[in-house]
Amino acid sequence: MVSRSQVTLIIDDRDKSFITNISITPEPLSWDDPDAYRGSYITQNTSSANAKITFYGTSISFWGHSGSSSLETTTVRIDSRDPVRVDPFKPEFASYQWYQSPLLSDEEHIIECLDFDSGFDFVLVTAGDTTPLSGRTILVDDSVIKEIWYDGQWLQKENQTYEKYNSAHEVAEPIDKTTHISTHPGDFFEFRFAGTAVSVYGILDVNTTGSFTLDFTLDGSQRRSIYPEEGRQTSVDVATRNNFQFFTNTTLSNGNHTLRVDVVAVEGPQRFELDYITYAPSFDFVGQKPVFERPATPTGSATGSPSSTARPSEFASQPSQDAHPSTTRHVPIGAIVGATIGGLILLLAVAILLFLRAKRRKRNPSESANAIRPFLSTSVNVMDQNPESISTMPKHRKARKQPLGGSESVQSTPTTSDAHPGRVRRGTEETSTLTNDLTPSRVVELYDRINMLTRENQRLVRDYVLPPQYNEGPATLGRSNSRTVTLPSYDNEL
Repeated sequence: MVSRSQVTLIIDDRDKSFITNISITPEPLSWDDPDAYRGSYITQNTSSANAKITFYGTSISFWGHSGSSSLETTTVRIDSRDPVRVDPFKPEFASYQWYQSPLLSDEEHIIECLDFDSGFDFVLVTAGDTTPLSGRTILVDDSVIKEIWYDGQWLQKENQTYEKYNSAHEVAEPIDKTTHISTHPGDFFEFRFAGTAVSVYGILDVNTTGSFTLDFTLDGSQRRSIYPEEGRQTSVDVATRNNFQFFTNTTLSNGNHTLRVDVVAVEGPQRFELDYITYAPSFDFVGQKPVFERPATPTGSATGSPSSTARPSEFASQPSQDAHPSTTRHVPIGAIVGATIGGLILLLAVAILLFLRAKRRKRNPSESANAIRPFLSTSVNVMDQNPESISTMPKHRKARKQPLGGSESVQSTPTTSDAHPGRVRRGTEETSTLTNDLTPSRVVELYDRINMLTRENQRLVRDYVLPPQYNEGPATLGRSNSRTVTLPSYDNEL
């Protein structure tokens, strides 16, 4: 079973919860910036500002731009503990994480930032079991592969930074410094969530020629977009746009939803780069968050340089084939059912046959012992003898060859026990015992048995060839003086 992933809340500088739970002195300034999360951030016009933030959770981090001074007097204090000195000054960074708290207890906390001049774009809070989630926004980083299921040749990049401008050295870093990159049509990812809104953010390289096409399918409804977007004005000095919103929908019904993003086409050296996904949860606490488990599937995943994050995209709760062709071979259910029914009918027929046979043997125990079996060989050459001597023939007789010049040909006798003439004599002896206790039914049985024995006797000897006559004169080479004996029929004597 897949464990529940960590829940991270993103609080924008314009969120009501941020404004009501933070106090900054002196009054900060708000700036519009298309590369900031949701298009704005707040800053100070002094190097000695103070901020006080109240939050629920187990950790907190601040994201924004670096301050304008090199003063190393910024300190952070949590819950009236001893202050800790931090150095958020990184003049080359236009967007980055400039503070990360240690792990805290799952309760309400107050954090103070003293003597700072860094800007606030957004705050990330790790939610605990008691953290209220109603009205908040959850962030899922691209590296959380338990929730974002990749399929195809995705490449995961770590420790990433980007040049924001062509003329100035200012860099930005993605969330957790990781992204997932696709340059191959056919790559896709799927994301399941329980909420009322969802957005997809990433990095857009506007300084590179070419384009890429994405299909966004939300609960079966599809929308196609091409990037960079035609007609969208971008400063010629901008090289990379971070926090770029590729997709958003804020009018979803309360419940579970499925978002799938397909890379349809890539032209030139362009690429699609995913940073994170956000959604508004429809549950109030972490313990109520649904867990969507991904099953194993025949379609393996490959990564370009190899990313271990490429995964199948089916859902465990509702296993189904995706829109792309699958290599799975479906089992012919109809053939299996037909074969099963046919096998049962065959077994039933065999059982009935065995039952009737056993019942018949029980009624007539002597049937099997007295049954007459057909002879396997019926034509043999024998020496000159009368029919009465047949019963005394040996069971096996080897073939003999007459020396060259003789008139005797190769002679053989039957080799199977069923063709042994002794069985005729034994059958006759068994039949004679039936005459000791004759009844009408016995008479009929005796009549049938005599006819059967007579026919078998005739078949045994009807084609027997007698050996040649041994005259005193010389024999003729290649000529046999044999003769055929035909027994009379007894069919009409009874």
